[in-house]
Amino acid sequence: MSLDRGKVFAYIDQNLPEHVAKLQELVRQPSISPENKGVKDCANLVLRYFKELGCRASLVETSGNPVAYGKYDAGADKTIVVYMMYDTMPVDEPGWRVDPLSAALVENPPFKRCLVARGAYNTKGELRGFLNACESIKATGHELPVNLVFVAEGEEELGSRHLPEFFAKHHRELQEA
Repeated sequence: MSLDRGKVFAYIDQNLPEHVAKLQELVRQPSISPENKGVKDCANLVLRYFKELGCRASLVETSGNPVAYGKYDAGADKTIVVYMMYDTMPVDEPGWRVDPLSAALVENPPFKRCLVARGAYNTKGELRGFLNACESIKATGHELPVNLVFVAEGEEELGSRHLPEFFAKHHRELQEA
């Protein structure tokens, strides 16, 4: 069955509050790598998301923060490796209109309501949005058109210092993807 985008978009529209709630859950979870605040808990949350999608997933420990690693087998001919990050910078700079970990929905003309939170656009928002889209495709009775390999690190804000350890452990698998 080919992907019916209209059906997927309608599903997203009908379930928008649930999609927003999932985004709020992720950005409310601290993952401040420079302060080592909530990072491991966030890694476990991302791991849970991968498993809920149907991935074989695990946390890969490094000398620093763990990498959430997941493989989704759609039975497709092609595989895409999706790099993500789940860590953020501290929340102590001035100028926040709301608590940066509250994930508040605020009126923000000319954009109407916007979610305001640390990590909402760099890049927890993109991470959760991509997973919401994948879940929506599956929820409409479709299969994802490609296999996915997820690599979500928790040290991008620190220069990805320990990501090479992950690649050393998994480079053969990633080459085959």
